[in-house]
Amino acid sequence: MKCKIILMCLVIIGGNGNGMKVYAEDPVADVFELMKIVSHVKNDTLWPGFHPGEIPTAVFDGVNTYLFKHPFPPEGFAPLADKEGVFIFSGRYNQVRGNSRVQVNGTWTATSVLQTHSRLTGEKYSPQNLAGIIIHEQFHVFQRLKHPDWRPNDGCLFNYPLDTPDMLVLRRMETEAFKRAVTAQNDKKALGWLREVLKWRDKRYRLLDDTLVNYEGELQRFEGLADYIEKTSGGKKLTQVPVDPGFAPAAIRHLGYLLGRWSAAILDRLEPGWKNRIESGEVQYLHELLRKIARTSDRECEFSDREQELFFKEAKNDVENRKSTVQKLQKEFNSLAGYQIQIIASQEPLRLLMFFADRTEALSEKELLHSSIVMLRNEKASVTVRGLMSITENNGSTGVIKFRTSGIKEKPVIEKNDGRIKVTAKGFQAEFSSAKIEEWENGLKIVI
Repeated sequence: MKCKIILMCLVIIGGNGNGMKVYAEDPVADVFELMKIVSHVKNDTLWPGFHPGEIPTAVFDGVNTYLFKHPFPPEGFAPLADKEGVFIFSGRYNQVRGNSRVQVNGTWTATSVLQTHSRLTGEKYSPQNLAGIIIHEQFHVFQRLKHPDWRPNDGCLFNYPLDTPDMLVLRRMETEAFKRAVTAQNDKKALGWLREVLKWRDKRYRLLDDTLVNYEGELQRFEGLADYIEKTSGGKKLTQVPVDPGFAPAAIRHLGYLLGRWSAAILDRLEPGWKNRIESGEVQYLHELLRKIARTSDRECEFSDREQELFFKEAKNDVENRKSTVQKLQKEFNSLAGYQIQIIASQEPLRLLMFFADRTEALSEKELLHSSIVMLRNEKASVTVRGLMSITENNGSTGVIKFRTSGIKEKPVIEKNDGRIKVTAKGFQAEFSSAKIEEWENGLKIVI
């Protein structure tokens, strides 16, 4: 299996031009209170060489966008007279689309769109929690500049194997053993359960292509460490257990955060100096250090036969029930009111440039259902979809040979100019150097 494309997975919220005017009654939180918490984090305490207070940061508070520590503020930002080094933009600046990192005027910048509650768990955020989220993205900027090779290739999730009962039970046993390791009352028991983690992980990895095994290690190092930094600085327990991650491929990305964070928690407890070894490049992956310390354990901690039977029974039932969920999703997509657009690219598959990996559902070995952004390209076409449900069908690798999006409220507009074809609708934009377009009552079929 080959993964040749590099994808970025991020939260996207629409916007056009240089910025979007947003009129809210009150800000979500006091930006300056949050940035004060960030600036009070001492240099090197969270990670060697990481200085949160020095990293350019853009924050949208629901009313305005604030830019901190940026050397070259773009047009539209005005300095705040009473705040040195702080600039304000009225509304939401278009590059501040979520919790992410982008190049603003040529400078890597952490971005955050403040929210009152967690999208995944529904929990209400405190100021310290929100500051932790900002620091999470600042750490990604640090990683991007200091360790550009740490970024995982999320394109590997595009054709990650569907969950079978065997694969699901191994992943669940690995995760449960990890939970017992990080919550163990003593080091000896923690080491014993860590050995059990690696036993089940090794069995699971034997069912995966080496590219996917490496991807999981890269994901835990990149997102897992950032999650560890966020929880450490944001006043949350490192052993916190999230909601059920569900099924691959989305579950793999969710678990990258969790297992990376738990790895860091174990290493904090059992391997002093581990951060310097990772930062210096002496050790590449977190699991290398875990394997080293697990070998020092002389205690056996393992699941009983009864526990293993229950794990397998539940996994088998869940995979079977998953079939009805997939059928429901397919029916929901096909019944969406409005216009549908199909793109056929059998001769020259489209490259998937961007998609929201943890907002996808596998419908089959080749089909993914997307509920957020999708960006596709090849030499003849450029396609961007935001806020619409869509389905991609791959060619057994990373090429998209068929694309469908549905639920478009208004009839798509087709424009032809200088031999190029442009198709636009709310949430959909595409341009083709050549294409055959077939129109019918409720949509378009585009063959390129």
